[in-house]
Amino acid sequence: MEIVLFVLGVVLGGVISWWISNTYYLKANREQKKLFDKLSGNVRSAILEDSRTTLSVRELNDLLQTKAIKQPWDGDPLPYKACPKCGSKKLERGEIIKNDDNYYVVQCSECQWNDWTQ
Repeated sequence: MEIVLFVLGVVLGGVISWWISNTYYLKANREQKKLFDKLSGNVRSAILEDSRTTLSVRELNDLLQTKAIKQPWDGDPLPYKACPKCGSKKLERGEIIKNDDNYYVVQCSECQWNDWTQ
């Protein structure tokens, strides 16, 4: 009888341990999917292509900046290669001359983000 109770206790303990582990595993998967769904395809690709196992906020910012701004800087006053807001590569560039001052402008065709410099 003691052996039966012992075996029953081991089996019941195993089932309870499995249930607890499975519950936390499913919760973690839901949270990861929710986080993953918030990221655009460009951001997902940039993170997955990076070989580091962890990224600090600063490292993530630097990584994303390399996707949006030309590296190394080539003298372009607005060195964007992609929109820093939406990631689109459809950027329109121009120059405006006003009161003998040159202004360089860049605007995203998709989200209308823009930047300018003198």
